[in-house]
Amino acid sequence: MNDLEHLARVSDKDLAGTVSGAGARALLAAITDEPATAPTHASRGLPPRAARRRTGRLLVTAGATAATAAAAVVGPALLREDHATSYASSAIDIQPRGDYYVATIKNPLADYAEYTKGFKAVGLNVRLQPVPASPSQVGKVTGMQGVGGPTDRPVPASIGSGTEPRGCAMGRPGCSMTITVGRQVTGDALVMLGRQALPGEKYQNFGSATAKGEMLEGYVPEGKTVGEVLTEARRRHVRAVFQEITPAPDHNGYRFEPDKRTVKVGDDWIVWRAESEQPGVLRLLVTRHRLPKNPTEPITN
Repeated sequence: MNDLEHLARVSDKDLAGTVSGAGARALLAAITDEPATAPTHASRGLPPRAARRRTGRLLVTAGATAATAAAAVVGPALLREDHATSYASSAIDIQPRGDYYVATIKNPLADYAEYTKGFKAVGLNVRLQPVPASPSQVGKVTGMQGVGGPTDRPVPASIGSGTEPRGCAMGRPGCSMTITVGRQVTGDALVMLGRQALPGEKYQNFGSATAKGEMLEGYVPEGKTVGEVLTEARRRHVRAVFQEITPAPDHNGYRFEPDKRTVKVGDDWIVWRAESEQPGVLRLLVTRHRLPKNPTEPITN
């Protein structure tokens, strides 16, 4: 249970030694918790392989907000050059609504190229990748890269997520994931969108296991001993794996080193964060000794 070799999502030699902090996790949490309102300006980001800075993770900054713009559908005239006004396939349906395109994901397990083909048909350089995510992140943008680009008129250059019908509950029949893209965005964008995980799939987001719908919903593991958290995990019929973390000198941020595998974690070790690893499995970030503060918490001014 303490062997974490299966947790490495990238090559150790590529990532070893990276110092981390908690700012990136705070930014991504703020993004994915955003309610489904009008889109705002998007930021540039890096490949979404982590929610904070630490060794063994790639930094992510995602400027996405949840958004579903409702307006009159544009007529059949071409928007620019030879691009179509809409697109439909077995994988994705893309329709213009006001200043945005709304893409409904009809098959979240389709080949990524099918989504790219649809966006290119309407003149957008968007590469969409639905990835397995923990329950609270299904239907949300979990990371982006290269969002933006020049526009030929003043509309927001943003990308966001939502549902169709608007406000429906993911996982229920007839409820589909959507992403919205400003019609005039000409830059490239790689978008990770959380989808429901298949049996045995590991989540590709690093969300808290205590969020609504997650395995430890309503429980506070931070600062408790491993023994205490495992007792609660067994009560909920889930198991745990461990990762020892190395805090920054001032305890604002931390790192984990892929070549530093925890051989044995004692019940008296301290848990600083519980993440959802895959269905039925928690991932506990731990230290051997108690620290003055939680190094995984966002840095506040």
